[in-house]
Amino acid sequence: PSPKVYHYRTKLTPHPQEPPPRRQRLAWQGGEASVDYSAIGFLEQDWGDARDASGRRWRKVVDVRSCPIATEALNEALPAERTKAKSGRLSGPLLLRDTTEDGVVTDPQQVVTEVLSELGAFSFRAGGFFQNNSSILPAFVQHVLSAAVQDSPEVLVDLYCGVGLFSLSGANHFQRIFGVEVEPVAVNLARAALDCHRMSYLSKIESVHSARGCTWCIFIPKKCSICFVLRHTVLWIHVGFMVEIVQKIDPVPEKSTDFPGRNAAAHGHGHVQFLAADAANGLREVARSLRSEKVVVVVDPPRQGLKEEARRALLTLRPQRMVYVSCDCATQARDLKDFVAEGYVVKRATPFDLFPQTRHLEVVVELELLEHRQKVCLWNLLLCHLMRSQ
Repeated sequence: PSPKVYHYRTKLTPHPQEPPPRRQRLAWQGGEASVDYSAIGFLEQDWGDARDASGRRWRKVVDVRSCPIATEALNEALPAERTKAKSGRLSGPLLLRDTTEDGVVTDPQQVVTEVLSELGAFSFRAGGFFQNNSSILPAFVQHVLSAAVQDSPEVLVDLYCGVGLFSLSGANHFQRIFGVEVEPVAVNLARAALDCHRMSYLSKIESVHSARGCTWCIFIPKKCSICFVLRHTVLWIHVGFMVEIVQKIDPVPEKSTDFPGRNAAAHGHGHVQFLAADAANGLREVARSLRSEKVVVVVDPPRQGLKEEARRALLTLRPQRMVYVSCDCATQARDLKDFVAEGYVVKRATPFDLFPQTRHLEVVVELELLEHRQKVCLWNLLLCHLMRSQ
């Protein structure tokens, strides 16, 4: 369940009232005077019976003075947008995005930052995709990552990764991570966040490392890129206890904008990569980079689900495990049918109430390749037999 059931939604896209078609030949009951151009809200669900002189139907906007599931800050910002609508300065759907760092933003192109408890800071375009219920996100992300790390996979492929919510939050659990996202702006933000987090955490480790009396890296010039790689390698010798020391001396603050949680704990270059590509092409590129490694794929597609080409690419890759996150059970069931037909079994399905007071759910489904499980079982049986024979 969501910790908040009201005033949790951080994004609204209300509509201003637009003029009916062929305004000069209105045939509505009540005429032009019945249209409230100060209305801001959502279109009527049904087209209704009202028609213009040409017989075309038209939907009015249901005025929403206050939305019970939107944050208090968004509701406070609605009157100003209503004033703009009445003056005729607005057209098309509006945007109101509320974040912890930037407050309420109406420019869809502005880059904003949301700080999540236990996960850290994530930057994204205000009009781009980011989950709209921050109160449940930490538990939601931890559940997805817990499902992904089962059987200790070495590689995580984060499909439809956005700005890297799963990739960055789980970066210290995998040897290599590939994030695939079609929106270039989101990919650039994910890459910038990764670099920022990696360098900030590395600098903390260096300061503690030097304080403990190690001089191996003191005499290496910091401005030389080749020497920087050497110094980075030297630090990795002690990374096992250095990270633990840094966390004890200076734990990550809840509202830190430098590191999203534990995700950037001095990872080496190439550990996390973000690819600007659609799902199918991104998977093909990832497949060329893989060796004989255990792979888990986290799939978080839009409401339309996976395109056929993306499903085929996933089945060609044949990861040992998949974690399928979806906000539409119908398209998720359609895709799962194809995976089950190709040898995958559904291990668990967990619903999350990311959208209280609505009919929508976010469902996390864990799949495992049957032939992989059979191989593991056979190996365990062989080990048991050898132990008994001794």
